[in-house]
Amino acid sequence: MSCYSWEDLPLDRVSPFKSFRTFKGEKIKVLLLILQPGYIGEKHKHDSEQISHILKGKIKVKIGEEERIVKAGDFIHTPRSQPHKTEALDEETIILEIFSPVEYQKLILE
Repeated sequence: MSCYSWEDLPLDRVSPFKSFRTFKGEKIKVLLLILQPGYIGEKHKHDSEQISHILKGKIKVKIGEEERIVKAGDFIHTPRSQPHKTEALDEETIILEIFSPVEYQKLILE
């Protein structure tokens, strides 16, 4: 058995609005994603299935043509190859994201 703490994993700061910590297993990848108000993600898709559990805050998410606001306690399922984007709203948001398979090709869409 292996046991980890998020605080022991490196924090990757992508921008002033987005940072994350990552753990990869054999067949899944888990991210602890931290978004600040003002973050607007690029519309993209990838060949991994994705589950996103909102731990704190709320976001606006668009998957395909459906858009909604999700809050702490909600989770989102994004099927493989489904275009999606995320926007952080008025507070810091923390999301636990799970991807399978681990390695995936991310394609940014216009």
